Amino acid sequence: MSLLLEVVLGLGIFAGALLLMFSIFPTVHRSLTEAKNYRTASAIAASFAEREMLQSYSPIPAPQVFPYPVVSVLDGKSVTTNFTVHITRQTFETGLPTEYQSVQVRVEWNEGAIAREVFYETFKVR
Repeated sequence: MSLLLEVVLGLGIFAGALLLMFSIFPTVHRSLTEAKNYRTASAIAASFAEREMLQSYSPIPAPQVFPYPVVSVLDGKSVTTNFTVHITRQTFETGLPTEYQSVQVRVEWNEGAIAREVFYETFKVR
């Protein structure tokens, strides 16, 4: 009788461990997707900000919006994430001979029903 009890208890612990292990996979997959998208959005924001910094110091254009779809492979499936890049410039009047221009880049995307964004700001001095 005690041998049967030990076998049933062992199978119960094993089944519980399997259930716990398989319930972790969706959470890990979602976290991996979020991290990949944040990393990609940060790289996009940095590259657009650097591109704006290389342009000559000029009057402020209207805010610009660019669609930026990124195709990646996740678990053997091709997945497209649609990022939207917003670029805004502001000039700060300091009363000094130097002028400061702020370059702000905001990258937005959706993960299911959740809206995400990354904000990157840098300054240009003339």
